[in-house]
Amino acid sequence: MGIKRNLFYLAVILLSLSCNSSTTKIDVLQPAEIFIPENIENIVTIDRSKPAKGFGSFLEGLITGEEIGQDKEGRKRALEGLTEALTRTPRFRVIHSGYEKTGSSASLRLIEPMNWYEVKALCDEFNADAVLAIEMYDSDLAIESSEKERKKKNKEGQEYTETYFKDEMELSIKMGWRLYDPTNKIIIDEFTTRDDDSGSGEGKTKDDARDKLPDAFSMARDISFIAGQLYGERIAPTWVSVNRDYYDTVKGEDKIEMEKAARMAETRDWRGAAETWTTIVSNSYEEETKGKAAYNIAIANECIGKLQNARDWAQKAYVDYGNKKAKNYIQTIERRIYEQQIVEEQMKGRN
Repeated sequence: MGIKRNLFYLAVILLSLSCNSSTTKIDVLQPAEIFIPENIENIVTIDRSKPAKGFGSFLEGLITGEEIGQDKEGRKRALEGLTEALTRTPRFRVIHSGYEKTGSSASLRLIEPMNWYEVKALCDEFNADAVLAIEMYDSDLAIESSEKERKKKNKEGQEYTETYFKDEMELSIKMGWRLYDPTNKIIIDEFTTRDDDSGSGEGKTKDDARDKLPDAFSMARDISFIAGQLYGERIAPTWVSVNRDYYDTVKGEDKIEMEKAARMAETRDWRGAAETWTTIVSNSYEEETKGKAAYNIAIANECIGKLQNARDWAQKAYVDYGNKKAKNYIQTIERRIYEQQIVEEQMKGRN
């Protein structure tokens, strides 16, 4: 879902830093991965993935032995993750119906869609424009146990062979979502995911190794929450924080002014900082210093929302003064300009 995009932001955050740089955070409204019709503002959620009678989850059988177990908690956490993501968007309001309906057994396939009468009834009851349903939730746990040996030395330096036991655990959670639009009688989105995590434990006995495994219940809750967050980011523009670094000092006669501007930036006086950096670009005799100041002006413009100006100054920093960091930043800011255009289309008609 939003993973590739998040990796992209991570990559641009980690532009080469030096000891002469500082970092600031910028709140960015990143676009959704799919377009949702303008008429949809309020979304009601429902859980349609409750296992049929007689079908138990792996942890219900292996760990809890209770009727109310891991999968139910996982579905709950997925909806909480979805809600958390949608609180970071000005696009939708999410309403929890609290309804839990029986779905299908473990499968990579989604159950049959709801009929439109049922969808409309839910929307009417909760004054919603669309229904978002978890329609598949299945968790699988595999544990592989083995007996191993390793060489060790005692206090006298004599080598001996130690036998130990190791358990390796693989946890997999499959989820499916559908977003229903009753007005147009279309399923806007139908999406399935699989998320995995793993852990291991070692001990002198089999029981020791098993006891040292990570808590599968907690792992499943965390995976489910994140999966819900990512689905929320798939359907709605959401606010995220990204890092930007800027130069806070230089060598030579421009050092005092550069550090003064950096202090302005630290207090988020980006316009004042940009004015000082512009003066440095105009008056400095050092090409490297001009490049650093021009790059900083680009960052300042992004911070105040002037993305095209940011792109122009980054171009100047790289082309005119050879600042290599600006070359990478040009790609970053061009991506932001492109994504802002998408967000404006997705947010059309909303403040």
